[in-house]
Amino acid sequence: YGSSITQGGCVSRPANSYANILCRAFDADCCNYGFSGSGMGELCVAEHIASRDLACFVMDYDYNAPSDEHLKATHEPFFKLIREKNPDLPVVFVTHPFFEPKKEFDTRRIEIIRETYDNAVKAGDKKVYFVDSTVFFSDEMRDLYSVDNLHPNDLGQMKMAETLYPVVKKLCEAVSRLTLTLDSVKKENNTYAFDDILMISFALSVTIRLYVYSNIKVQGMCTSLF
Repeated sequence: YGSSITQGGCVSRPANSYANILCRAFDADCCNYGFSGSGMGELCVAEHIASRDLACFVMDYDYNAPSDEHLKATHEPFFKLIREKNPDLPVVFVTHPFFEPKKEFDTRRIEIIRETYDNAVKAGDKKVYFVDSTVFFSDEMRDLYSVDNLHPNDLGQMKMAETLYPVVKKLCEAVSRLTLTLDSVKKENNTYAFDDILMISFALSVTIRLYVYSNIKVQGMCTSLF
């Protein structure tokens, strides 16, 4: 559940959102409740999500909250409603990705979401996990992962999936609600490990783009799209 980032608003195709990448890796159905500019922690949405039979829930609506005050007023109640009806559901709290040096805005929101997580842990909840988006991307050339310094591109979504994969795997294994399909994948018989699949996909994407760009340039057509 989250924003246009969760929705995959700026990827080249729907399958390249981090939510879909993760679900493909786990061979699991994907319920993507990413609402562009409209997911603001409404309790009626939490009630619907709580009614679903889920293996794991990723809570990622940070960027849609119109203010810090709104995020603080809605984040923990949203989680508590879901937890009340799903005591064994693994929940991952994610903060918004950013592509410039961390600002006070970023820090405040990270602290608000971290507080929801800390309160859950203090209450004895062992099925929650906190992911600080600071670790999503490298510090150098961080802008490579975004379309507009707000929405992750294909590479950015892939890096988010790489970060979240071991978290979701650990939580789901702990409650035995998800059968993982990639543990047996090895670099043998023309198969690859999960990390290799991600890197190969990106490499192929870059190669194809470069090839198309080269052909268009030769033909004298407009290259501004690239």
